[in-house]
Amino acid sequence: MAGFEFLVREERIGRRRVLRAADTDFLKGVTARYARAVRTGSGDDALYMLGRELFAWLDADRGQLRDVINQAPRPFWLA
Repeated sequence: MAGFEFLVREERIGRRRVLRAADTDFLKGVTARYARAVRTGSGDDALYMLGRELFAWLDADRGQLRDVINQAPRPFWLA
């Protein structure tokens, strides 16, 4: 089953998350809306809202993304 996990310096933060059908549908929807926003030249507000939705999904109810951000050495980048 497909999934993902967050790593900081090769150390897992939280548990591996399995991607379910609802997750795939959500990601496909975000991808389609992002492509449409770029194609139509939507303003920053549209991209900001997509970013917030994606962050909320990545963070989930366990705060995984916030944990990664808080534990990552500075400066850090996403790869």
